[in-house]
Amino acid sequence: MRADEVLERLKAGNARYVRGEAGRGHVVSEADLAAQQPVAVVVGCSDARVPVEMVLGQGWGELFVVRVAGHAVGPKVTASVGYGVVQLGVELVVVMGHRGCGAVSVAVDALTPGKPEAPGHLEPLVRRLKPSVQPVVERWGGEPAEVVLAEAVKSHVHASVDRLREGLRRIGPSASAARVVGSVYDLETGWVRWLEGSG
Repeated sequence: MRADEVLERLKAGNARYVRGEAGRGHVVSEADLAAQQPVAVVVGCSDARVPVEMVLGQGWGELFVVRVAGHAVGPKVTASVGYGVVQLGVELVVVMGHRGCGAVSVAVDALTPGKPEAPGHLEPLVRRLKPSVQPVVERWGGEPAEVVLAEAVKSHVHASVDRLREGLRRIGPSASAARVVGSVYDLETGWVRWLEGSG
């Protein structure tokens, strides 16, 4: 399927999910699973509240999902996405952040004067998120915490999209041809907001 067709399929799947009609998505046979033919790659957060296949109304085997705290894109994530695009022939890559992201919240706190530093084991994650989160903290720092976090999540999704595009360009022409789009999942409503200018 072409990237634009897949994106419409994911939007329709999310609408079914919000209406409580998601079910198992499309029926996928054992043969399909054995062949591994996903329609999209999704880079999402490790958060247990964000079941990517369910949120997008897709069944088993239909998405190639890469999950890491804060949807932080590094070399291993880029390589995994590259596998989905080059080896599996996927044309659409989705970066899915979510409201209330704990990993982004830790980074916001670590970069906010007067807030506690991140625990040592989370320092590598904070370093990865810092370039996209720090400008938000500097600009929105006087706003309520939920506003700052929401803006930081969006900023980080855009940054992750940019990192993936650059990483796919380095892999080669077949990888760089993939469309990469950003989105933010709302935990309360179930809707996925597709970010303008990211696709």
